[in-house]
Amino acid sequence: MLSILIPTYNCNCYRLVNDLHNQCEQSGVEYEIIVGDDMSRDRLSIIANMKMNELSNCRYLPSDEKVGQATLRNRLAKMSKGEILLFIDSDAQVCSDSFISSYLREIDRADVVIGGIVTPNLKPNELIAKCETADLGMPHSYFIVNRTLRYKYEKKADLRRKAAERNKRPYAEMSCFNMMIHRDTFLSVMFDEQCREYGYEDVLFGAEMERRNIRVLHIDNPLQHTGIDTNIQFLDKTETALRTLVKVKDKVGTHSRMYQYAEKCRQNHAEWLVRILYKMTKPLLKHNLLGQKPSLFLFSFYKLGYFLCLEQENT
Repeated sequence: MLSILIPTYNCNCYRLVNDLHNQCEQSGVEYEIIVGDDMSRDRLSIIANMKMNELSNCRYLPSDEKVGQATLRNRLAKMSKGEILLFIDSDAQVCSDSFISSYLREIDRADVVIGGIVTPNLKPNELIAKCETADLGMPHSYFIVNRTLRYKYEKKADLRRKAAERNKRPYAEMSCFNMMIHRDTFLSVMFDEQCREYGYEDVLFGAEMERRNIRVLHIDNPLQHTGIDTNIQFLDKTETALRTLVKVKDKVGTHSRMYQYAEKCRQNHAEWLVRILYKMTKPLLKHNLLGQKPSLFLFSFYKLGYFLCLEQENT
């Protein structure tokens, strides 16, 4: 039996579930789809997601407790019935009619099979859009929605997301955005529930997989990532993830590129210089990163400086 497990927060994932439901029905596989809500506040998303309870073998489980993605995924796995688990993020979109069947052909080749991620092609007016407020009885005003930073970052990452590239570093490229795993394997490892905020549960999971010598296979069976955050949201998420990394860095080690960069700075006795430059230029860096033409080079420097300063604060 196949259990498709989808954690969600403030996201309408009915279309995703409906597409997965249709493919499972066509494949003839015994299946269930469970969507666990991490205490969403967006009422429109909750109402839309409730409709998936009308689909056969599908359940939407709201919650009045916020536990974080790692704990939620573990809970979904424990309540599932399938021998095979398929973890999918709620901001994914199915982009192949053979998504489920492609996975089913590969699952016996490894304990864990990672399908991958692809970024949709967005038009300029989808990246930077002028939106009108909808407050009734109030004068109309406008605000700018700017998604250029996340989009540029994801498009660059797509260059190394082919399965051939990911299989060169199978554990370091772990992603639970789109991952199929044997139930027994998952329950023997599970996600580290120390990761209560955004970021690095995948990296910790991969590090533990490598320590236990569990077989991991990357294939080209991607889902499209539709959750392209605004620049402000993405920078906030990045800072949250780096705060998580400071807490778990001893477990993550070289599986994290940021940890590797920080180690190189320490080896070259340059971490003090990076911290000083970061503090001096932080307002200018944020001005660029939140603008319409953000630099990925400056984004990398911002992350490194932010992480090194956090480390210093926590020593």
